[in-house]
Amino acid sequence: PASKAVKSGSTPGKAKARTKRLEEDLAAAREETQAIRKKLHNAIRKGKGIEQEKNALAGEVKRWRQEAESLKENMADASAGGAGAQEEEVDALKREVTSLEQKLEVERKDADRD
Repeated sequence: PASKAVKSGSTPGKAKARTKRLEEDLAAAREETQAIRKKLHNAIRKGKGIEQEKNALAGEVKRWRQEAESLKENMADASAGGAGAQEEEVDALKREVTSLEQKLEVERKDADRD
């Protein structure tokens, strides 16, 4: 060992110091790697959560679009054939109101006579 240090131009003390420095660098690199792995793991977990939320929202958008389309179809059906039925109902209600007004008028006249 001493002869190698002499041949390479370094002393045993310098080699030990260099080895210690390299071991410290290695330990620091391992700690940094562990921290990066933890960040990566958290990012992957968060990404999976975002992906699930995105899929849920996409399903909700699809349902809302289907409901909107259904409402459009119902409106088209109502305007095509339902308008006549609505007009008939309005006319019937108008006749009923007129009839009730006439009855009320008759009852007022009867009450005035008494």
